[in-house]
Amino acid sequence: MADQTTPRPLREIANQLEQASALRDIEKAVELSDEARTALFAHAAEKPDEQIAKSLLGSLRSVRAFDALSKTGEALVSVGLDTIAVRRQIAQGLVERGDLTAALSLLGTLQTRIAEKKRQLPLLVRANDPRKQEWLRARVEVEGLVGRVHKQSYLAAFDKADGQTARIPEPAQAALAKSADAYWSVYQRGAPEEISRSYFPGINAIGVIARARQDKVPLTQSFPKVETLATELYNALEQRVETKAKDDPWMYATLGEAAVALRRWDDAREWMKKYVKSEQVTPFMV
Repeated sequence: MADQTTPRPLREIANQLEQASALRDIEKAVELSDEARTALFAHAAEKPDEQIAKSLLGSLRSVRAFDALSKTGEALVSVGLDTIAVRRQIAQGLVERGDLTAALSLLGTLQTRIAEKKRQLPLLVRANDPRKQEWLRARVEVEGLVGRVHKQSYLAAFDKADGQTARIPEPAQAALAKSADAYWSVYQRGAPEEISRSYFPGINAIGVIARARQDKVPLTQSFPKVETLATELYNALEQRVETKAKDDPWMYATLGEAAVALRRWDDAREWMKKYVKSEQVTPFMV
């Protein structure tokens, strides 16, 4: 590691961290994240480049170094890069470490910021405008994490109740309903051309709705049949998978999950094989 009195340029550290991530070297990645934070504070008067920040956090996330991810995200915020993207990655770290209360609080703040960001967008902005795309991405990612926090809260309570729904506290049952609402709201607001973003909350909505019906947990609204939803999502993704999945292997996994919901076991196996064989799949994605 470089002399602590003369930190290396942050871009150089980020590039090396990307290499460590590609090699799945979590120990080296964590070591480099320590060096990155030292460099950040040494140059605190300079606002970090957003692309470098994205690289740092993305690399740590890909090797599941969530403690280092949260610390690096907080360091970025403290030196002036307090963006929705950075805060969302911090929330991801909290969720993965099981700190659900802190994660939900942070996500609530981000939901407010995203709503304000929408109000700032010009009314006539085109769908493919980068500003609109950035807002859509942030909305889906944050709402998806909200759904996941509520889902994990329910599953933790389910385990403590030994799988007996009657023994699960009402707030935990309500959390499963909130999870369904969060995933569903994003999926429903997605237009067909946004399927590359909306399929993630879509397949999670299907899973949560199915689990609620299986466990006889009341939901806050009436949803279509799971089979109907899974068919809709499967057909929409299947039309795009050959051109999109190379850059987004989650599509393979989602098609596999939708096939499971439809009890198409052979199709499910084939899609999951394609998923695990994809060069784009990282430890975070497994």
